[in-house]
Amino acid sequence: MDAVRKKPPPRRGRGGGASRASRAQTGATAGLRSPEFQGPRLHRERVGRLGGGFTLVLLHGFGASLQTWNEIRPGLAKRYDSVFVDLLGFGESIAEGGVRYDLQEQAGAVIRCIREIGLERIVLVGHSYGGAVALFTYLSLVDAGLAAKVRGLVFLDAPLYPQRLPFFVAVLATPILNSVVLRGTPATLRAKVTLDRLFFDTSCVTDERIHRYARYFDARGAHHSYRLAAKHILPVDSEGVVGRISTIDVPALLVWGENDAVVPIANAYRLQRDLSDSELVVIPRCGHVPHEERPDEALRALTQFLEKQT
Repeated sequence: MDAVRKKPPPRRGRGGGASRASRAQTGATAGLRSPEFQGPRLHRERVGRLGGGFTLVLLHGFGASLQTWNEIRPGLAKRYDSVFVDLLGFGESIAEGGVRYDLQEQAGAVIRCIREIGLERIVLVGHSYGGAVALFTYLSLVDAGLAAKVRGLVFLDAPLYPQRLPFFVAVLATPILNSVVLRGTPATLRAKVTLDRLFFDTSCVTDERIHRYARYFDARGAHHSYRLAAKHILPVDSEGVVGRISTIDVPALLVWGENDAVVPIANAYRLQRDLSDSELVVIPRCGHVPHEERPDEALRALTQFLEKQT
């Protein structure tokens, strides 16, 4: 069964990036701090065709790494300049001391990465937690007068509205329990238990995929960064941030697994309503990680969206 692409009539005309971006700043950093232009560097890998009009910046979910994109990476690299990022505290971007690992700090690190590479025309692609980081990155660029850098947004199963914490984040955010789990269970078991609940088709939870996640779970500094990231995962002013979603003034693609047990499909429909220029692709028989579980459909949705932006 193929993915279902859903695009409602636009709610209102797009008034141009500058005008709506200006309105987005009115009254509001909505709990956002100004991005810091110095701080820990992110590990990243850049592949693909340079000079293709824009660059994709891909941000993974909580507890993952840039390897989450392995299935669609070759397909993207054939067509687009792509920067795959390990967020602060994950993968090979473990930082030590003085880091909160909150969403605003993650966004600041992404902006530093963009500046270091010298990117001017970007499409932010965020899965799950990485989608929330992408939102904060976009809003921070708007507040800094740099909204023109972002030409599009892609959210895959992203938790952008208040909801119950996913079980694996809730455990890490709970004192004592988090230490018991992190120190008392093998990384491979933690990865398997989590992935079994994220995937609709658990036959996708192979030994290779388990290792893809587990290899970083017990890395030096990882327990500390995971606990802090979980503790600070909710923004200080979540209501204010949610209120700014309707001010987003770039085309957006939403890709959702129909059977996502972490971020319900209802959130996708709400997000589609709140965005003035968006389309939603729902992938049937798919859980929380569509680019790993149903990579062909996810890649097709991405490339069809990106072709319209060139």
